[in-house]
Amino acid sequence: MAEIKRWTRPIWESRKDVVLRQRTLTVLPFSHVHRDIFFIGSADRTNPCPQWGFRPVFTPATLRAEWFGLIPTGHSTDADFGTSLVAQLTTCIDKDLAPITSVEDFYRVTSGQRPPGAGGLWQLSRNGEFHAVVLAALGRLE
Repeated sequence: MAEIKRWTRPIWESRKDVVLRQRTLTVLPFSHVHRDIFFIGSADRTNPCPQWGFRPVFTPATLRAEWFGLIPTGHSTDADFGTSLVAQLTTCIDKDLAPITSVEDFYRVTSGQRPPGAGGLWQLSRNGEFHAVVLAALGRLE
């Protein structure tokens, strides 16, 4: 965990919208959608394996709804690892984990094409229960 703190220090020290808690960089504000970067870890301590993800907090307890993807990084033994990791994490925070400010925005983000390396429930239309909740919130459920 000390490595993660050292690797991510430039991000959470310079940005007020990111906090580090254990192995997770949480993107603030945290309201209806929890957005984070989690360091999965591996047997190789030089390979951090960060994964971005977002999970709506308004889903039914019986439904695991999350969108996630791996962030390609090198190994901490690479010459430019620190600079490269910070750049990749910053891009991910600004692009993949950008604030979702409305139901319309959530629908747009979760109805598009799955980015390369992404996993989870990607398209809303693949899960009727969850899709209905979002459509109802949009006022489009007939």
